[in-house]
This record gives sequence, structure tokens and C-alpha cells, in this order.
Amino acid sequence: MHDLAGKTVKATIMHAPRSDGVEILPDALITVDVSGTIETVLPHGEPGHAEALQTARTSNTLVETGHKSYLLPGFVDLHIHAPQWPQLGKALDVPLEVWLQTYTFPLEARYADTAFARRIYDNLVSSLLAHGTTTAVYFATIHQEATRILAETCLARGQRALIGKVAMDNPDQCPDYYRDVDTQAALDGTRAFIEYVRALPGNEGWFVRWSRRVSFQAARMRRLPGWVRSPRIISAMSRPTVPKATGSMDMSWSGPEGPTRLHSTASDCLDGKVSWRIPIF
Repeated sequence: MHDLAGKTVKATIMHAPRSDGVEILPDALITVDVSGTIETVLPHGEPGHAEALQTARTSNTLVETGHKSYLLPGFVDLHIHAPQWPQLGKALDVPLEVWLQTYTFPLEARYADTAFARRIYDNLVSSLLAHGTTTAVYFATIHQEATRILAETCLARGQRALIGKVAMDNPDQCPDYYRDVDTQAALDGTRAFIEYVRALPGNEGWFVRWSRRVSFQAARMRRLPGWVRSPRIISAMSRPTVPKATGSMDMSWSGPEGPTRLHSTASDCLDGKVSWRIPIF
């Protein structure tokens, strides 16, 4: 559509402000300030609607969607493995462990190539936005540069995001070619990503945020990208990494706290891989 900053949008809005139904607002006006934040929503017939419509027309800031179009809130996807985009829907007939070791880990290891990462992440974010996903919570990979590229892409494309650089250092579950060297390397990488996202030019309002993820990730969010602690499959972490990755990192770190996203599976629990981890939650 258009860049809507500083514009007034006239549209039929469909949304669900309550859990018991959908509200339809024909010919409503949405005013957007110069920063891209919605200031007001005026349903047709409410006081000020006619005046706001005339003002927008006179100032040439009116955007009309048309009678056959509807304006919906953006979708929010709370669980996306960004690097797995190229294998979407593949090998779903095999057990999780086979899927990880045969298909997924080899693919994710390719994100050491920043050109590959940039091409895939641009396609991913653009595709999600084109289909209405305006907010996403992403798992990335262990790679610092590739995860930064994901944050930069979300910010450039205008997608609100929580991004996590995964931490995975368990040699029993992670292949030699794709894992953190040790607990400290995983934590240091996450700290570095958090600070990068916080200082990312254009992200002063934390549109993109960090997320702590185990196989853990980090990124941060106001209206665009941010960090989140991102435990992947928790069996991918060594015992020392789990409390640090899912808690406050370590007692000496004075950096920002943020959300944590844990990730486990039924098979992990059934085969006993996570039994020693359960008491920390």
C-alpha cells in the first residue's frame, strides 16, 4: 500500500476488540502521525468525522481503500524459525531427531554465509508482510552476523519483531559443525546481539527487540525489532547453560532483562532428555 505516516485512512475496518465477536466499522477514519503511530480511529457518524475527512482531503493526506477492500489488524506470529524458511513443509514424515540432524541443522549451519542469510531473510520478512503478518517472534541461528541481518531486515521492511539468537552448546544433541563452543560463548553472543539491537540506528523506539531463546536467541521490540531469550529445544543446551540462558544470564551481568521463550517437545520429555531441567521452571 502507501507509506501511511502522516496520512488519514478511510476504510471499512473489521476487528475483534472483544473475544465474543467481530466489530465492523464502515467508512471509518484512521489518523496516523508522522512517526507511523495511530492517533485516532473515528467511526462514521461520530463527532469530528466529517471535519477530519474534509481536512484530510484538503491537505491531500487522505488514503481511501475502496469499497471492495477491508482493513484488518495485522497478524501476530509467536513462533517462527526464520532460518527454516527454505525447507518449509519438507520432511514432516520423519521423527524430530532425524529431521533436526538430517535436514534442519545442516540448513541452519549455512547461515554462516551472510549473503545466503540476507537473501533468505529478505524473502521471509517480505513474504510474511505480504500475507498480513506484521508482528513476529523469531528464532534465528547461532550466528551473530546472520541474526543481526534478520533484525536489520525487519527494521528496514517495517515488521515489528522479537528476535532471538539461539544458544545451543550441548555436544550430545548438537553436531560439531553447528553449536556454540561452550556456555560462556553462548552467553557472550547473546549479550552482543542484545546490545547491537538496542543501538541499531532507526530502532530508537525498539520496534525490533531482543528475545532470550534456548537453543537460545536474543533481539528487542517497541514497534519494530527487539530481543527475546530463546531457548530452542532445551535439550540442545548443556546443564550449565540452562539456568543462565533462561534466567538472568548471570549475576554479574547488568544488561537489560527481557522476555524468555522456552522450547521443548513431547519427545524430549518422553525420552528423559529434559527431566533434570524441569525443576528450574
